[in-house]
Amino acid sequence: MQVRRPFTISPWRVIIFSIVFIAIVGALLLSLPAAQRVPLSFIDVLFTSASAVCVTGILTVPLDAFTFLGKCIILLLIQIGGLGLLTLVIPLVALFFNVRMRTHLITGHQFELENWSHNWIYSRQVIIFIVCLSLFCETIGAFAIYGVIGSEVLTEPRWFIAMFHGISSFCNSGIAPFPGDMPSVQHNGALIVITSILMVIGGFGFVPLYELSTRAWNRIKGIPSHSLHLTLHSKIIIYFTPALTLIFTPLLWLSEHRQFAGMSFLETLNLSLFNAISLRSCGFCTLDLSLMTDITLLLILIFAFIGSSPGSVGGGTGIKITSFVLALATIRTAILGKAQVELFGRRIPFEQIFRAFAIIVVSLSFCILSTMLLMITESGSPHPFMHFLFEAISAFANHGVTLGLAPSMTVLGKFIFSLGMIFGRISSLTLILAIKKNKEKTEFQYPEERILLV
Repeated sequence: MQVRRPFTISPWRVIIFSIVFIAIVGALLLSLPAAQRVPLSFIDVLFTSASAVCVTGILTVPLDAFTFLGKCIILLLIQIGGLGLLTLVIPLVALFFNVRMRTHLITGHQFELENWSHNWIYSRQVIIFIVCLSLFCETIGAFAIYGVIGSEVLTEPRWFIAMFHGISSFCNSGIAPFPGDMPSVQHNGALIVITSILMVIGGFGFVPLYELSTRAWNRIKGIPSHSLHLTLHSKIIIYFTPALTLIFTPLLWLSEHRQFAGMSFLETLNLSLFNAISLRSCGFCTLDLSLMTDITLLLILIFAFIGSSPGSVGGGTGIKITSFVLALATIRTAILGKAQVELFGRRIPFEQIFRAFAIIVVSLSFCILSTMLLMITESGSPHPFMHFLFEAISAFANHGVTLGLAPSMTVLGKFIFSLGMIFGRISSLTLILAIKKNKEKTEFQYPEERILLV
């Protein structure tokens, strides 16, 4: 008697299908006449939908081109894009198909942690924590924003603007509901601080937040702190996230100090810190991008390419901090002539090192290819090479900062840009899952032979 094997869906197919499907459904909803103030082409609504789902934040048409219903649809897409793969898509699919959630939650390659791999109860607890934390932060953020919105000109009810900006900030989407975007509210210091806090929490990653909160709760209950050790992943995020921000902030001020002229020290510090946080992951920007020097643009490209924490809203941006740190640790090991890559008293498996470099190389190659394709499709554009490279990395990194090329792109250029946003959202994760799927133990080894490197 032949036993039928259960029908399974590979994780990377679930991820790709869910993002593409949600983007298409969102585009169809935004195509409804009731969602548009002015007639829009399908490529523009598809671009908007993909940007919202991928929490990128780049739009080819103004947000006010959509009605209140259209903005509600965009807000829903942002929420699904920020939390969907973590808490919605995978659990729903697992109800009907064997997705092997106990093996991986498919929320990012950082979940190669022992607790996540072998303990579904632990994983379920974290999913509940993610939902509760997200709703709590977005609700508190919306109330706080509602209280500090002053004389700004608003095109929608004040409560809706507060809710939209709170969710957009926490999900790191970079879509601001204010007419004139963030520069129009840059002098509202309280709003800038609240937005910065929401961006930091949303981009920090749910794994370290869960471990820190559990550790704090154990201390309150009198349980010894050694009962829950922080994982290596959490230590990397806790140390290197503020380090990158503290490095980027003074560099940004030094390169763009002229744009801060006439501001007080506290306002300059507040805006410098805000932009340093946002330009690495979210995409809100109070600076005039057209006045930025090439040095500033290069700095933004570097930090945006590094991105945020894996396992944060939307899955994180760029190549992720963890891949960047592993690459630095590997380089340090090679320089010192050591045999093992070590971080915080832990030895890093070679397979993770290979994957980190694979993510970096594939991501960089994709950005270069996207730049070349955009230069071909937009050959009539007067913009220099740096602008095309900036747009390509901005799409891949999902950090939402644009130099204004997107609205004037050709249909093919907008389509390539949309694919870049989707690829940037799923690239590293699908690469890891594909590698894990094809991983097989070999029964033999080829002879070792060295080659010349230098």
